[in-house]
Amino acid sequence: MKKMLIFLIAGLALASFSATAQTEQQEIEALKRKPLKGMFGLSFTNSVPQKEFYDNLKRSGQGFSLYGGYNFAPVPITLGLQTDFLFYGGDERIFRYKNQGDWTYLRDTVSYQNMIIPVTVFMQIRPNVAEYFFPYFEAFAGFTLFNANSDFKSAFGIEDSKNELSAGWNAGLGVGTMI
Repeated sequence: MKKMLIFLIAGLALASFSATAQTEQQEIEALKRKPLKGMFGLSFTNSVPQKEFYDNLKRSGQGFSLYGGYNFAPVPITLGLQTDFLFYGGDERIFRYKNQGDWTYLRDTVSYQNMIIPVTVFMQIRPNVAEYFFPYFEAFAGFTLFNANSDFKSAFGIEDSKNELSAGWNAGLGVGTMI
């Protein structure tokens, strides 16, 4: 009789554990299907200047991007912000003034560095069509800060530094996908 009672209790405990495990698995699957309330990320960014901008820089800008947004589920709209930090590096140029004997009697040094920071607000329409595939259509607007620093050192001991900051507006439409 004792053995029968032990088997009965063990059987009930095993059935209870199995039902709990199935319930937990169902809850996990339900959470996986539930849309996320937000998104954020960090990514590598590369920018290739065009036309006159490239003629003056002769290089692309590398940097990183921070972005995030809030998803208004079940409505497929996401509002967010993206900020990039693009570093175009710098350069140093030395101007030597030589006489007829080909020796340098004066040297001026000019160095500069450039950085661009686009700040963009966006609205995405992201229909939930697949589990890990999120196509989107977006509209965005923002501004871009251009920062240029330059230093001048003269052979006569004259030094000068300039820091120029300007901004430009941007707006547009886009199509993409997130995986």
